Formats: sequence, C-alpha cells, structure tokens
Amino acid sequence: MCSRTYEDVSEINKGEKVMNFYNQMFNPNYINQTYFNQKQQEIAQYEHEQDKEVFNTVKACHDMLDAVRKLDEQHQQQAFNLCLAEIAKTMGWK
Repeated sequence: MCSRTYEDVSEINKGEKVMNFYNQMFNPNYINQTYFNQKQQEIAQYEHEQDKEVFNTVKACHDMLDAVRKLDEQHQQQAFNLCLAEIAKTMGWK
C-alpha cells in the first residue's frame, strides 16, 4: 500500500508542473544563463526600489493626514476634496 496521500501527490504534481513551466519558459538550452541572471538581479532591484517608493508614499499620506487633523471640519472637507482632485489629475482619471 502506498504511504503517500492525495495532498502529497498533489504537491509533487504541482512541483513538476512548475518545474516543467520553468524549463519551457527559461530552458537553459535556449537562453543565455548570464543574461538571465543579470535580468533577475535587475528585476529584484526594481522591486526593491518600488517597495521603497510605496513606503515613501504611505509615509507622505500619513504626514498629510496629520496636517489635516489640525484643520477644522469644514477645512478638512475642503482639503480632502482638493487632494482627491489632485490625485485624479495626476493619475489621469477622467
């Protein structure tokens, strides 16, 4: 009797499918390994820089909210509306 469960077989099959996909997309017979490694490093650097920008954006939003808390309710609403308008304009929303 086999000691493997359905989950074990499923995980093995998933691993084989991932490896098969990887080999088809990045087969070392068809790709320059040095170039591939360089691109992987560039992608990692790009992701790191983007993560830093996300952090900076969240911090700026937090700082803006701290500033808004100093306003009375009417001016908070005005600031909120103007900030939304600026976001829409910057993002090209119509």
